[in-house]
Amino acid sequence: MQIDMLIRTKRRSVSLQISPKGNLIVRAPINYPYEKIIKLVENKRNWVEVHQARILANRNLNRDILNYDKILFYGYTNNITFSNQVKKVVFSNGVCFIPSRFENRAERIPYEIAKTLKNEAKEILSKRTIYFANLMQLKPQSVSMMNSKRMWGSCDKTANIKYNWRLVMVPPDLIDYVVVHELSHIVEFNHSKMFWEIVKSILPNYKERRQSLKKGDYLLELFR
Repeated sequence: MQIDMLIRTKRRSVSLQISPKGNLIVRAPINYPYEKIIKLVENKRNWVEVHQARILANRNLNRDILNYDKILFYGYTNNITFSNQVKKVVFSNGVCFIPSRFENRAERIPYEIAKTLKNEAKEILSKRTIYFANLMQLKPQSVSMMNSKRMWGSCDKTANIKYNWRLVMVPPDLIDYVVVHELSHIVEFNHSKMFWEIVKSILPNYKERRQSLKKGDYLLELFR
């Protein structure tokens, strides 16, 4: 079985990961024998193939999004239309309206769309954070946007929360899952049983939301 990327670090164990593009990434200790890595990968062949097939099928299903032929906003698929009636990119009733001046400037279109998505993300995520922070009686130190290639959100030990602005492309219930997840880290800075109990107290179906969000991991590679 092909290993697409082997990363050696000071870690103590070997881990396997399937990237959003379906590549097999293996992380292993610096001096861990390569022969043992190959054997472990072969033992996990079925797991790897099942997950790769699932990811590749999902990418094929969403190829219009990956090709920027359609744009996701708040969980809805938007067709692209050029218009003289807008001065900036606007999302309305399932349509992504782009100013006509960019019609012959294909290289600028993703940038203009991303600019609007970032602005919308900042507003939406700030409001949802305030809502759930009040509900959970928590006070984050700050809320900002980030451009991570692999994370939807983060929270440091001083309660500074960062969200990947691409979250604005997923449905509202998945946005709320990430918000509650990061706020819960203010109380439990780990993924212990207690942490998940906090998340569950706010979102009883968090497991389903988490699984649905994984299907959107391919979005993390867009607008780069």
